Parts: sequence; C-alpha cells; structure tokens
Amino acid sequence: MPGEETSQHFVGISKGRMEALSDGIFAFAMTLLVLGFVIPPIQGTPLPTDVDDILVSLSTDFIHYIIAFLILSGMWVSHHFLTDKMPHTDRNFLRLNMLILLFVALIPFSTLLVGDFSGVPLANIVFETNLLVVSGMIAIQWWYVTRHPFLLRNGIMPEYLRIGIYKALVTPAISVIGILLSVGGMAYTTWVYLFVPLGIYIAGKAAQK
Repeated sequence: MPGEETSQHFVGISKGRMEALSDGIFAFAMTLLVLGFVIPPIQGTPLPTDVDDILVSLSTDFIHYIIAFLILSGMWVSHHFLTDKMPHTDRNFLRLNMLILLFVALIPFSTLLVGDFSGVPLANIVFETNLLVVSGMIAIQWWYVTRHPFLLRNGIMPEYLRIGIYKALVTPAISVIGILLSVGGMAYTTWVYLFVPLGIYIAGKAAQK
C-alpha cells in the first residue's frame, strides 16, 4: 500500500532541517569563493601601476570566481525547485543530499586551484570533475524522486519533473566535455561553462516537446 511504502522510507528528520543545512553549505561555499583573491605583497612604496598589475594578475581568479558562483547558484536553484515540491524526505534522498554537500564544500578549493593554474589541464580537470559530481548527483536526486512519487506533493505534473531532469543534466554534460578537452591536453577549458545558459534553454524546450 502507498502508506506502507511511505512509512518505510520516511526519516524522522524534517525536510526543513535538511533544507536549512543545504542552504547553509551552499551559502558558505559561495562566500568562501572570494578567499581565492590573494593580493600579492608589494615591495617598497606602492605605485599606481602596482594596482593595475594586481588586478591583471587576479583576472583569472575573478573569472573562475564568477563561473563557480553562477554554477553554484544554478545548482542551488535546481535543488530548491525540487525540494520545494517535497513534503518530506527519505533515507536515500537524505544520504544523497549529504554527498552533494560534501562536494559543494570542496568547490572553493577546486576554484582556487584552477584560478591559479588555469593553464594546467589537471587543474581544470579537478574543477570540472568537482562540478560534474555535484551537478550529476542533483540530477540523480531529480530522477530518484520521479521513481518515488510518494516524496512529492499531490498534483505535481510529470512535465515539471521531466523539465527539471533535462535542465539538471546540462551542467554534468558540459563538465564532461570540459574534462575530455582537458584530458586531450587543452588548457583553459573552463570556458565551456559559458554554454550552460544556452544548454538549459535548449533542454527546457526539448523537455516540453
């Protein structure tokens, strides 16, 4: 019976506590990204040109800060749109959520690494793999809920879940492309994330057909 299935999977931890922890970790990771900006020490009396040199030296860090912040924002939105339709959670969803947060907390490190070593393919791979794992597990969460509809509020249309899954798969797919380019020896492959907004738009349209 549906009620028995629900009771078997229901966890005695409110969904609100899971969402509060998730929001806190996402916010903490997004805040820590700014720590990637390290102003180099200046020898002697500072000159106006020193500021120009510092800003230029930090340009790569700034670009990756923006990329990581926007990708994290998109993943948080996807996570929110899903959990907002869930009156409760179960053990498997909760475990998967903790794994997601484990790798979300790692994103400031991988962002700092790729910001300092953008020309090194391995640094790009670490960053792209980090985003692949987080975004991929969020996509798995969407898929899991479609397989366990008792986790959803009544009246949620299948189209809503289908669109969510399609959009959630965009960042993992682009991360895989970036990793393959990096494995091929290409540097500065994080530019592939510029295509995430276009990919989400196309995925949304495709899911509605």
